[in-house]
Amino acid sequence: MIGEGTPGAADHVTPVGLAPHVRANLPRAYVVDAVTGTNWERRGVRPAVPCAEAEALDRALDLLRES
Repeated sequence: MIGEGTPGAADHVTPVGLAPHVRANLPRAYVVDAVTGTNWERRGVRPAVPCAEAEALDRALDLLRES
């Protein structure tokens, strides 16, 4: 992956309306990585080649040209 990391919103929630303008997000599942056995909540995916979003396409094309 080339670009910016993801925020890491891994756990599943169900929105529940409490009042006309109030909503709660209740957890309904906890994600566990099959390989590491860990949860990636708040960790996200880290890119192999970190760079700003605006530079990601140009950086990817440069890497392709180099290979």
